[in-house]
Amino acid sequence: MEEEETAVNINWLWGEHGEPKKIGCMFEDVEGVLRGFINAQRCLINAVVAKRKGNDSRALAWLKAGQCHNQNVRNLFDRNKDFALNYIMAQFSPHIPSNEEEVAGPNNPFSDDDDEKDNKW
Repeated sequence: MEEEETAVNINWLWGEHGEPKKIGCMFEDVEGVLRGFINAQRCLINAVVAKRKGNDSRALAWLKAGQCHNQNVRNLFDRNKDFALNYIMAQFSPHIPSNEEEVAGPNNPFSDDDDEKDNKW
């Protein structure tokens, strides 16, 4: 039951293309990840990139940053970490280019790149 709920909430991330609706989400440190103005889908993409690099804790932090507005879902991700990380790799990694990098979104105040990549997702 919790695995299904975890999958539903990860799938939600993929469909979200708008900037965070809560100002707190932009500036909250989620286990070392600062979301800034990037959308939830970009958080999921960043999670896949981190997982590909073997950084499970950062991948989980990006998933949680994408659900920053919902502490219950963040707790759900913690309880189902292995499932969540395996799920993103099985369901979303094939759709994300292998050379994709973890990036900040447009107008992200935390980016140190003056020529920020376009948020193509």
